[in-house]
Amino acid sequence: MKNAIKWGYRLAALLLAGSFALHAYVAVRISPLAIILFVGGLGLVGARAFSIELPLLRWRSVQALVALTLLAAALEVLSAGDRIETERTSVAFVGATLLTQETVDSEIPEGTIVIGADGKIAAVGPSSEIDASSASRSVDVSGKFIVPGLINAHDHLMMFGARHPDEPADFSGYAVGGGAASVGERLLHTYFVRRLVLSLMERNAERELYSGVTTARQVGTVGFLDVVLRDRIGRGERIGPRILAAGPPISITGGHGHQIATIIDGPIAARRAVRIAARERVDVIKVTSTGGVSDSLRVGEAGEPQMAPDEIEAIVEEAHRKGLIVTAHVESTEGVLEALRAGVDNIEHGAALTPEAVQLFRQNPRSLRGFTSLHPTLSVLAGGVVEEAADPHSSAAAAMNANAEIIRDGLIQGYRDALAGGVLVGVGTDSGVIRHDAVWKEMEYFVRWGGVSRAKAIHMATHDTARSVGIQQEVGTLEVGKSGDLLVLGADPREDLSVFETPELVVAQGVVFAATD
Repeated sequence: MKNAIKWGYRLAALLLAGSFALHAYVAVRISPLAIILFVGGLGLVGARAFSIELPLLRWRSVQALVALTLLAAALEVLSAGDRIETERTSVAFVGATLLTQETVDSEIPEGTIVIGADGKIAAVGPSSEIDASSASRSVDVSGKFIVPGLINAHDHLMMFGARHPDEPADFSGYAVGGGAASVGERLLHTYFVRRLVLSLMERNAERELYSGVTTARQVGTVGFLDVVLRDRIGRGERIGPRILAAGPPISITGGHGHQIATIIDGPIAARRAVRIAARERVDVIKVTSTGGVSDSLRVGEAGEPQMAPDEIEAIVEEAHRKGLIVTAHVESTEGVLEALRAGVDNIEHGAALTPEAVQLFRQNPRSLRGFTSLHPTLSVLAGGVVEEAADPHSSAAAAMNANAEIIRDGLIQGYRDALAGGVLVGVGTDSGVIRHDAVWKEMEYFVRWGGVSRAKAIHMATHDTARSVGIQQEVGTLEVGKSGDLLVLGADPREDLSVFETPELVVAQGVVFAATD
């Protein structure tokens, strides 16, 4: 019994200490008090390990209890100290060229935009016609350019996102199989790991915001941590973009993303999964209806239809009854058709499109709004695939990289087919697989592989993406009554899209963030 208690204490101390260290690694801010508590708790653990008796803590049981209490308190203080309170006041930006995005060419030279204390745009127009004196703060942005904030329709804040989109992809790191994969899946659902994941999401959210993303739609998160983060940002406890949350994706047994998904087999289970997600207050439903690259085990698995048509239909019908958009991970021509026929509202990734697919994109009677849109996620494989995997002896890694090559061609062709067919296309980058601060690069790839103008690419990243994800009444253009989401850029992005890489100011729901914050 004594040995069991001793090992229980050691395990608890290890978990608390490990959680603190990992949490501190991903934390944006670290409270000094948290460090003091942690050092105190760790010191008591060390004293016990070396059988050092302390005058005020003679009984080892008391010493253990105090050590665990200090470590737990350190973790809690660290979490609380990582919060930040945001404050909104009315602000006017005076003298910039406003690229308002009602149309591709909408422009107001020497314009002024006023954002009220409620975070909404109160006035916008030529500076000669706008009274900026009522604002609590006025910012001279003469010679600058203002555009609506960027929207990322395909985001995974729970993933690190280390690779730049221009770099070649290597999926060797995803090739973890057997017992290790099984243990990893179980750990994802433990309290300590979920807490760590939430901290990572908070750090990545702040990173995306400062890069110019003012709305980020999550399309696959363990548990419903994206809902938690959305609410924290909404209350002003965390810095980040507006979050649209999907919770865990819906997948079949052994399907793509099953490691974090709500698993369904059959239409009844499909409806139940949607009802659970709706009860958790999600903003969108994500399904993985075909195989994907990152957990494929053989060449050809990515893009294979996995979810049965009646399962997709059940998900769509139940979601639409609740007014929820359904977005589907699809990486094959056949999979695109199945998802479109079922009435999904967005296609993530895509593939070469048939004439029937193009017609269903444009007019889809089973979709929530009568049309379906595409997020081609060109960024995720824009840099190509490495010639040789980091682990050349892994058959899974070789299969993933081979599948990535196949899927890459399909993404580009599907995007081109969509443009030619007049399909609504929006920006979604699959960030998390790639860096969170490079969402603007998708516009560059729109130009490179679709031949659209830079002005059109900006319009697609703002106006069109807002319409695609169903929030066009709130964001996407610089209009009175819409959310104060905007970027101040140092040069004309219609001449050089790379100015998005370093926005001078980011404004999210009326709160102004400087690039140096």
